[in-house]
Parts: sequence; structure tokens; C-alpha cells
Amino acid sequence: MRIYLDLVLLLNFSLNFLLLFGAGLASGYCPRLGRLSLGAAVGALYAGLTYLPQLAFLAGFFWRGVFLLLLLTAAYGYGRQTVRPGLIFLLLSFALGGALERLTTPSFLALLGAATILCVFCRVLRGNGQVLVPVHMESGGRQVQLTALKDTGNTLKDPISGEPVLIVQQSAAEKLLPAGLSGKEATELLSALQNAAPQVKPRLVPYRAVGKEQGMLLAMRCDRVTIGGREAGTLIAFTNTVLSEKGQFQALTGGRL
Repeated sequence: MRIYLDLVLLLNFSLNFLLLFGAGLASGYCPRLGRLSLGAAVGALYAGLTYLPQLAFLAGFFWRGVFLLLLLTAAYGYGRQTVRPGLIFLLLSFALGGALERLTTPSFLALLGAATILCVFCRVLRGNGQVLVPVHMESGGRQVQLTALKDTGNTLKDPISGEPVLIVQQSAAEKLLPAGLSGKEATELLSALQNAAPQVKPRLVPYRAVGKEQGMLLAMRCDRVTIGGREAGTLIAFTNTVLSEKGQFQALTGGRL
């Protein structure tokens, strides 16, 4: 039987992209489409290499695991946020394999249709559940990457400029602070930052939580903030509250962010 390598690459890229996208939807984690495309390309490349006689050994279990890790890391990044969508991607792959066995005449369109149905199922399954997005912050040459929950109820703004504020868990983002300033309360940290790093323009931002809880959060301006791969406002506020007991996210975004 003649096998066309270009069709193998195109089919595997399309299937991988749909399954990676579906796994992201089901897990609530929304990486950039560029990252999903990169992960799909890794999977397609692996599939193509296994058809070359001199590289047939890559079809073994060990190399499958290696390329699976590369695929998932390329698509979702390296960290805890990769585990959940990675497991769902595996389940979707098994489901697609089961569908393939039941197809009497598997074709390009039939496989794409099956993968699309799985993707739509993931979207319906997720419904209006939590949506997580990657966040990247830079300040004074220091960088922090974490995961944020899209919280439409979060309308925190700077009372002076009206700019929306990203709320971050202080314990997860203390690397952004100059050395020796970790573990301080908001008022102490404000004074210390004004002396050590006035360029970040520290200030206190009032907040009101559900119920009657209210107070002040320390806010500072970063050099750069991206949310879901897109440029966002550079104002962030620190909270000592653990935002997710399971560690799924360490920041809250919402409003106009």
C-alpha cells in the first residue's frame, strides 16, 4: 500500500490540534493557539518519522512516551498546568482510537469528523466551568509565570487611573519583589518598595470581597504582563490569601483584563 507522507503529516497535525484544543477546553486551561499548533506539529512530525524505515524504532513505547511529553510541553507549557489537560488528551486519543476501530472504511474526513465531535463534546462537557489562562509577568529583569482564573466577578480597579488590576497570590509572585522584601504585610511592603524600587510606583488599592470583607491590597506596576499570550495592563495587586486550595491557579483576572 502506498503511503503519502504529506497526507500523514496533515492528518496527524489536524487530529492532534483538535484533541489538544478539546483537552484544553475540558480542563479549563486555555493556551494560545500558537502553542497548540506547535504541539500538534510535534505530534505530526513524530508520526511522519515513524514511517521512515531507518527510524522505525521510534514506534516503540519509550519513544512514544518521549514525544508525548514533548507534545504536551509544547502545547501547554512545563508545569502543573500540563497534567490535567495532558491526561484528558490521552483519554481523547484512546477514544479516537476506539472510534477508528469501529469505522469500516476509515478516511481522512471520517477521522477529522470524529475528532471534531470529541472536541465539541469537551466544550459541552465543560459548559460554564472555570477557565484558566497562563500569565507571564516581568519587573526589573525578574520574571514569574503562573496560572490565573478568569473571574468575571473580579472588577478590581485602580481608584486613580481606573485601570483594571490583576490579583496575584503573593507567595507565588514574590520573585517580582526586590530581595529581602518577601513575607511583609501590605503597609510594610509599600514603604519598603517606595524606598527600594520607586520605579514600580507602589500604591494601596481598596477592595471589597463577597459579603462585608474589605481592605487594602498592595499594588505595583510591572514592566510587562501577558495574559493568555496577549499584552495586558501592567498593574498587579498582591494578596496573602491562597486563591486555590488545590493549587490550580495563583491569580485572578477578570473585568476588562
